Amino acid sequence: MMRSDLLEHLSSCDRTELMMLSHQSLKCQTKDQLSRLVLDLKGLIGFENAVCAQAKIPDAFLDPDARIEYLDVSYPGGYMDLYLEKKFQLTDAVLCEFLNHLSPVNWGSLNRDYGFDYAASVRAIDYNMRDGWTHGIIDPSTMTSTVFFLGGPKADADIRSQAVLSYIIPFYAEAFKRAFDTTIKPIQSLTQREIEVLRWIREGKSSWEMSVILKCSKRVVDYHANNIKQKLNVMNRAQAVAVGLQRGIIQF
Repeated sequence: MMRSDLLEHLSSCDRTELMMLSHQSLKCQTKDQLSRLVLDLKGLIGFENAVCAQAKIPDAFLDPDARIEYLDVSYPGGYMDLYLEKKFQLTDAVLCEFLNHLSPVNWGSLNRDYGFDYAASVRAIDYNMRDGWTHGIIDPSTMTSTVFFLGGPKADADIRSQAVLSYIIPFYAEAFKRAFDTTIKPIQSLTQREIEVLRWIREGKSSWEMSVILKCSKRVVDYHANNIKQKLNVMNRAQAVAVGLQRGIIQF
């Protein structure tokens, strides 16, 4: 369900723990359950502070009064009040980087490249959150972004952490929608071949590997994968697997 080159960086213990967390996420219905789920991720990625938030894009950047839903799991007291009061999201480089690339962002690496002098970073350092990770998903039909921020004094800026987040955050984003009772749109039915392709995506197979297994061209596999993303209303394959499992289209 993620790029095979990322899967290579996960140990068998990592994969077992991620499987358990993704199973738990499918049962998550409340904010308290979501908070515990996020904190359980500490077993795989070191962090001290966590918050998850949802807002429409680009409203959150164009409208200073845009509504932002968030769950403060363990952020330092007062930081989120300050963040929203001062509209830090308008200039938050970490958030912008995620929205530009839709992949996990390591705060320390980004700030070393671009500087620590934007408001969100300056204040985060004041609260002893110098480093961390940000990742999330975007709902393409509503352009709503659900993003998780995991901060602390230091974070491992390694590809293993990136692989962990790439796998689990799409599941957590679906749990966020249920916990906040966000309307979940109906989806189109998948064909049997599309379901088969989604199952192989779940196993982490690349388009080329699937073309060999299914005895068709890579172009045909990509065609089915794009149809799956459109029907499930998702942006990428990892998110497609999370939605497919949640809706019972495929199983673990």
